[in-house]
Amino acid sequence: MLNLKPGTTAVFLLTLLMLLAFRPVIAHPGDSLMNKLSRTKKPDQQIAILHQLYQNSCYENIHEAEKYMMSAIDIGMKTSNTASLVTSYRQLAALYEQQRNYMQAHLFYQEAQKTAVESDMAEILPELNYHIGVALCRLDRYAEALTYLQHASLASSPKQHVIRPKAALFQAYCYLEAEQEHKALLQIDSLLGAAKRSEDLRTLAFYDYELQNFWSHRKEWNK
Repeated sequence: MLNLKPGTTAVFLLTLLMLLAFRPVIAHPGDSLMNKLSRTKKPDQQIAILHQLYQNSCYENIHEAEKYMMSAIDIGMKTSNTASLVTSYRQLAALYEQQRNYMQAHLFYQEAQKTAVESDMAEILPELNYHIGVALCRLDRYAEALTYLQHASLASSPKQHVIRPKAALFQAYCYLEAEQEHKALLQIDSLLGAAKRSEDLRTLAFYDYELQNFWSHRKEWNK
């Protein structure tokens, strides 16, 4: 406890009050976004704010992030904002994928795909097909996954070229489960060889991680 002389007490209190009056107000980034959300009545702005709130919370507070995307989906459905719906479905699916809840991830990626087809958003379909195929692989539904992954491998835009080798790896898993082991191993060797020749370290790291996961999972599944 501070031991102040009577003559200095008033000066101390006055200084403290001045410091408190002029101290900076530190608020959580989400606070001001929530204030904006409560003030705006425009659906497009509400959806944009909900997406920002999702980005702020998706790694720290999964349940909050889930609520934000559910709200964005609700607004998108009420206003027939199909572009925002596709994005919201994808964000929510990615959140479930992050939690390894592949059943829910699969359902919402499919909702995104269905909405994208209805809205003629063809450019995004290869990516959505890839994610649906991966989710089905995680659920051991390889026969279903193969169709989606084959469509994903047709990605033609430069922006989506990264999807093709990833989809091809999961296709190889489907071939293995369909007892086409020779075809699967040839495809894996080809993919690894191409990544090594181009010194694509990011893709090699992806292959290494996914192959380890797959062999480990297959070993447990076979038991």
